[in-house]
Amino acid sequence: MFLPGDMYYLVNSFLADNIVVKGNTEISNKSTGVSAAALPDGAKITFSISNLTKVVLNKLNSAFNLTGSSSVTAINVDANATITADKNITIPSVTAGKDTKVVTLNAATKNFLVNALNFTLNGTAKIESINLGNKDSKLSLGTGLAIVDLVLPAGANASEVISNFEAIKGQIEEIGGKPNPDVAPVTPPTPPAVGGGGTLEHQVHRVMVEVTKLRDKKTE
Repeated sequence: MFLPGDMYYLVNSFLADNIVVKGNTEISNKSTGVSAAALPDGAKITFSISNLTKVVLNKLNSAFNLTGSSSVTAINVDANATITADKNITIPSVTAGKDTKVVTLNAATKNFLVNALNFTLNGTAKIESINLGNKDSKLSLGTGLAIVDLVLPAGANASEVISNFEAIKGQIEEIGGKPNPDVAPVTPPTPPAVGGGGTLEHQVHRVMVEVTKLRDKKTE
């Protein structure tokens, strides 16, 4: 199905398969004419093998899922939400709006922009870059996140901006494009032991010595 314009979802659950949307895709309460508090929250929206441009999540506690070969250009989160995608999918851009408090991200993401003042990001995702768009923002990061680069406003200090910095500092590779000295070291795998102990080179040497001894005995 091809949709050249915008698409709005006001339902609690929806599964879309093989859809292309050129306009915005919005999961929202605002077009119903009633207050958000009067509507059930927790909409579950899944797109499979679909191509989307900009997605706006404006329904409280909505769950947005991408599966199969789906793609999206950008996601704007204006209410608490969960974003999930299959492992083969990378989301280019996610923005947390000023009224967003909590987002759970279970999807590889290139850039995550935080415009909220007090914000918590949870989930199990690798994020190439987290950018704080407001110098007054306070951020809490979940222990399941892996962050390549944390970009802070000029003059900001990571330990002051991130409330749980001590707990998650080892998950951040760079801060402002510079190596983070607190990043967790990668422990190289231990090579498998080769019978009798020692390295393979040493064991080969011992075998050659024994062979030489046997040969010398035979020639005596």
